[in-house]
This record gives sequence, structure tokens and C-alpha cells, in this order.
Amino acid sequence: GATIGSPLTAFAMEIFGPQAFYGSICAMLSSITLFSLWRLTQRADVEAEDRGNFVVMASSPLSAALNPDVELHTIEAAAEEGTESMHSSFEDLAYELQTTESDSTLKEN
Repeated sequence: GATIGSPLTAFAMEIFGPQAFYGSICAMLSSITLFSLWRLTQRADVEAEDRGNFVVMASSPLSAALNPDVELHTIEAAAEEGTESMHSSFEDLAYELQTTESDSTLKEN
């Protein structure tokens, strides 16, 4: 939509004027709606027992707290050690990059 929609809208506006902007959006949203409705009819529903529970990806302590499977003490422990391990992992990464850079320089010479 972002790749094709913008040029098509610009083309329609060039031919029909600025009012074609809303018509283009209407046409594109209508086509997405029709495709979605058609797609719903193309396969059977997933049975309730085959569905899993929605789980929030724990990218932060807040999102981990929203996951009912994660205990509070686990979140608190991760928050305490998080900054120290993050700092050391950055130091390890910097060291690896330096050694890789120096190894590649030696190979070039």
C-alpha cells in the first residue's frame, strides 16, 4: 500500500485534481476491506483448543509485568541485574569489534 498507493494517488490527483485524494483513499480502503472479507472465507476457523494464549513479548520490565506467566520476583531480579549485565555485554561487544577490526587489518597487510 505504501509503495503503490502513493504514486497511484499522486497520478489520480494529477488527472482529477486534489479531490481525488479522498477518492483514492476510499478506493484503497475498500479494496483492503473486500480482500479481507474474501480471505475470511478461504479457510476454516482455528479450533478453540488449538489456540494459544496471547503473550506480551518481554522487551521491557513493564511488558514482562503484563505477562501472567511471569512472577513478580523474576521481574524484580531481572531489573536489578539488567543494567550491570547490559553494561558488561556492551564492553564485550566493543572488545570483539576491536579484535575483529585488528584481525582484518592484519589480514589486509
